[in-house]
Amino acid sequence: MGETKKRDALDKLLDPNNSDSILLYDKDNEPTEFKQLSSLIYQGKAYALLKPIDKIACLDEKVALVFYLNSEKHELNLVTDQEIIDAVFKQYENSIKDKK
Repeated sequence: MGETKKRDALDKLLDPNNSDSILLYDKDNEPTEFKQLSSLIYQGKAYALLKPIDKIACLDEKVALVFYLNSEKHELNLVTDQEIIDAVFKQYENSIKDKK
């Protein structure tokens, strides 16, 4: 049987044909599973909108988070700049409207 390569979260997000859930680890190495909502380019940088599958205590269950796809370091970074978060969500909402 052939060897299957384990794909990390960044590889999954960069694959346009992949919609599998994403497993990310916090600073305490605790895993959280996320549903992929979208990945998009804003001001020349790649971002992903991810929604926790299981409720996170400090977040409303309807909340999705914005992550910067840092391909140089091969990691995802949580975005905390509210201006970027708002702009990414607006672009996402516009893309949904365009598909309707």
